[in-house]
Amino acid sequence: MYGTLPLNAAMNRRNKNNFSYHHLTLLLLLGLCEAICLAAQSITQTPTPIDSLRISVALTKDMEQVNTLNILADKFRLVEQYDSARKYARWAIEVGTPIKYHVGIAEATICIGRTYSEQGEYLKAQELLLQALTLNEQAKSQ
Repeated sequence: MYGTLPLNAAMNRRNKNNFSYHHLTLLLLLGLCEAICLAAQSITQTPTPIDSLRISVALTKDMEQVNTLNILADKFRLVEQYDSARKYARWAIEVGTPIKYHVGIAEATICIGRTYSEQGEYLKAQELLLQALTLNEQAKSQ
């Protein structure tokens, strides 16, 4: 009897230590997995199409830049961010004017006109759309 009591106590203490050790190990593994998942998410977040277009604007020049700016302007118009749409369309006009890229300028003018139309400012929209028509006619004659 004398030898069995300390052996049982030692076994119980060992089982309790193993139990705590297993819990601690499991918690550490779960924490590590969560940290890896969060890191992977932040690394693999893909840029949005608008982010990609913004990068493209910086890398392009002349007609290609005007076209990219017009695409950006239209993307913003489609999500009803009219101020941003007009900003990029006006930028397209700025870039297109010195190189006489009438088609690109007309597209930008149409985009601005559509933003005003979608906001209920029909007279402004009409004026801009008529300007775009004139620009398209100029482009055909060249």
